[in-house]
Amino acid sequence: MSFNSYSKSLPFGAAQRPGTLVGAQRTALPGEDNYGFVDRYTAGHAAFGILAGLGRLPWWATLASGLFFDLVIERKFKDAWPELWPNPTQDTWQNITGDTIAMMLGWKFAVLLPEGKKPLHTTIDKGMPCMSGGML
Repeated sequence: MSFNSYSKSLPFGAAQRPGTLVGAQRTALPGEDNYGFVDRYTAGHAAFGILAGLGRLPWWATLASGLFFDLVIERKFKDAWPELWPNPTQDTWQNITGDTIAMMLGWKFAVLLPEGKKPLHTTIDKGMPCMSGGML
């Protein structure tokens, strides 16, 4: 298929290079969300990294889950239910890279925070009084 015949098959004003369509949703264009290294969703990826770090997920599990979301789940959901997304265009590789770096920086920030005191044990002491006045 030539570029001219390909461009004519796209909606008005959506001329693109062949190969930029992924599933049913087109790849983001310059100036749109999901195109640049940083966009309005980058903070959400950083927040996921912070939550993963606070949950003490290992770095490799955080990275794998973030990439799995960006490369598999998000793409399939945008194709299946574009009306649920504020901007259903597919992410560019540049945007996926920025989101992944933001996520991992959030993870690193969270794991640098102190964990706090951990309980020495989790068993119930049978000799302690109950709230009802009896013994456990």
